[in-house]
Amino acid sequence: MSCYYPIPNDYRLNIGNKEIIRSSITLINYPSNLLLDSLSILKKRDIYYSLYTIQNSEWVKVSDTLCSFGQTIEFKRQSIDIPEDDFAVIVPSFNTNNPDKTRFLPDPISLRVDKAKVTERCSYNFKLNESMGSYLGDFPAGMSKLKRSTFLTFDSLRGDISSKAESLMLLMNITNDAEDKSVHSIKFFNPESNEIIQDSKSSSNSFDSFSLPKAKSDISKNVNISITCKTSVFVPIFLNAQINDNFSEISVEHTHPPNTIFWNSGSIGTRTYKRSWLNKCK
Repeated sequence: MSCYYPIPNDYRLNIGNKEIIRSSITLINYPSNLLLDSLSILKKRDIYYSLYTIQNSEWVKVSDTLCSFGQTIEFKRQSIDIPEDDFAVIVPSFNTNNPDKTRFLPDPISLRVDKAKVTERCSYNFKLNESMGSYLGDFPAGMSKLKRSTFLTFDSLRGDISSKAESLMLLMNITNDAEDKSVHSIKFFNPESNEIIQDSKSSSNSFDSFSLPKAKSDISKNVNISITCKTSVFVPIFLNAQINDNFSEISVEHTHPPNTIFWNSGSIGTRTYKRSWLNKCK
């Protein structure tokens, strides 16, 4: 499956001197999912990365960047010539023929040459002072065309266990249609009591960040918060930052989609699993 690569914003922390996490993505013109037996059919060709943003309900192409075979390219958020809060996404292409303006985001190419199971990915990089963490991720093109979907994850990967640490959850979303201005409700709730702790908003075509609330538990010291959306799908990334005197540290984590925990009849299991949890949050 071909993929889009949204570029994260830069994010300001509440701890320390409110340092900024600088974001970038790194792409490579080489299949990230190549079987050894397929080396003989690998095509050595140049590609382009089209950078798009949204203006006046249209996808607008900002640039085309040549990437030679085997070359890696890093797109730093602070170096892109667009407003800092604008949504930006990279579309891989074999040429520079992608439209300058369009309602629907062009389909990305795929570098896949066989049926290897690993999806195509880029490196999502997050730098806090001299510390850096990364995550291999993507946003499948097929997900961007879903008319309605749901989202479920948990905060089990948070790392803010001290006053000098902070955890952020980033939610990545792409909707192919630039005219889609939907705003979605992101609910954080305690699965023990079904109490809604926080009800936040995130729009289509965004890379929003959320500070994670904490829940009280009558059963244990801590309880994992459930995070849901009943109207759209997101890819979550968890940033854990710690600043202690002159020392900074950042780590990047992600949760897997529910279908990865089921064998064979994953679609049936996923529907049952998500329905059960989504119905807990009224």
